[in-house]
Amino acid sequence: MKKVIGIDFGTSKTAVYLTKKGVLYNEPTVVALNKETKKVINAGYLAFKLLGKTPDNILVFTPIRNGVVNHIPAASLYLETVLKDLKLKKYLSHSTVIVSSPSELTQVETNALRMVLKNIGCKKVIVKSQGYLASIGGNKDGAAIKGSLCVNIGGGVSDIVIMSNGEELISHTSRFSGTLIDNNIIRFLRKTHHLIISNKTAEYIKMKIGSIETYPENRLLEISGIDVVSSLPHSVVISTQEIKQTIIDTINPLVDDIVDCLEVTPPEVASDIIQSGILLSGGGALLSGIRDYLETKINVSCRLAANPSDSVIEGIKILAHKELSEQEKK
Repeated sequence: MKKVIGIDFGTSKTAVYLTKKGVLYNEPTVVALNKETKKVINAGYLAFKLLGKTPDNILVFTPIRNGVVNHIPAASLYLETVLKDLKLKKYLSHSTVIVSSPSELTQVETNALRMVLKNIGCKKVIVKSQGYLASIGGNKDGAAIKGSLCVNIGGGVSDIVIMSNGEELISHTSRFSGTLIDNNIIRFLRKTHHLIISNKTAEYIKMKIGSIETYPENRLLEISGIDVVSSLPHSVVISTQEIKQTIIDTINPLVDDIVDCLEVTPPEVASDIIQSGILLSGGGALLSGIRDYLETKINVSCRLAANPSDSVIEGIKILAHKELSEQEKK
């Protein structure tokens, strides 16, 4: 039986889809290895729980950073472990594998991704941009057939894609991401409260009290970390208002990138975008106030995808079924 396997290989999470079976896996892109044997201890959620808590004999890798492969061996071991657990490894050599990636990759970054897929035994590979996949996955009403603009805000990068007649017309990868917000929160707390926190704590802050609404509810949150001066555990209470400006400073470059794409858009396509609005997808689209903020800055209406976090894998589903149908006709 012919199979099409879809892999959303993202910075924050990895999702695996199999035609006629559905989404079989959706967990963090993290792998824990034994330092001496280099064998996999855990992958996915269990490895994510080990971040920042590992003894000297365990190495924890996040093999995708800023949307691209930053450690080929770890990325290969991660995907191989996941696909083995799903009992899909044996199908890779004679199946079509659809993989997501940022729209703008250097030749080195492209070669790294293809090397990972080759290492795990993939033969026929289709690489599609996250923005394209999010656009066809999020535009359930068929708006992608007309001119449309999709901004997929991921954990490592944001993909901006302008579609026309179902195909990419203009694409750009912005460095704005959920991770960038986390890093700025870390720097802000170190500078203003002399507190060192982890990336996991920064993400927790963003999810619990992060907001760029005009008049957000000023929620309070107690967080713990290491005091810079004393090097001892310490706690502080922070508010939504405190970190709001930090997030705004981080998101403004994304606004500039969207405007740059719109400036080179053909007038007819731009007219369609005005009517359909900007589609926001990806986990970053769930940030409180981001839709209204972008609408105000760009003066174009924005709308959230039905399931922002799953828009890319929804696009992979559509592409996988199309690919399967074409194979069955042959």
